[in-house]
Amino acid sequence: MTQLILILHFLAMAVGVGGSVASMITGITAGGLPPEARPSVGLVQRRIGIAAAIALALLWITGIWLLFLLYGGISGLFLLFDLKILAAAVLTGISIRMQLLSIRGRKTGIPPPPATTRKLGIAGLITSLTVVVLAVLSFN
Repeated sequence: MTQLILILHFLAMAVGVGGSVASMITGITAGGLPPEARPSVGLVQRRIGIAAAIALALLWITGIWLLFLLYGGISGLFLLFDLKILAAAVLTGISIRMQLLSIRGRKTGIPPPPATTRKLGIAGLITSLTVVVLAVLSFN
């Protein structure tokens, strides 16, 4: 059972980090496209964002589950793990912010400002990589 949860955890991590990279690549690509093609790229980015947000939720669920299965809870873990959780919480906030911007854009018909989404995307990618590094350092 533990191995299955760990596999789900790693697959969700791949989707989450991969989604950040894929969204950034599509955003960069959109800048060179004709204006009429950009809404299609925005749709792809929204779908990538939804997949990444679902993956992030799955990471929280499987991560907490693994903590209790492998360590009996959160007590006795190291400072690096606390930092990893803090980074994961920041990443979750960035993801929620991006999803709210996307929802507002769909409701109003005005997409979020590219500069804002670019900054959030870069912050999300850096934060997700930080989470991965801290996870490796925490458990080795």
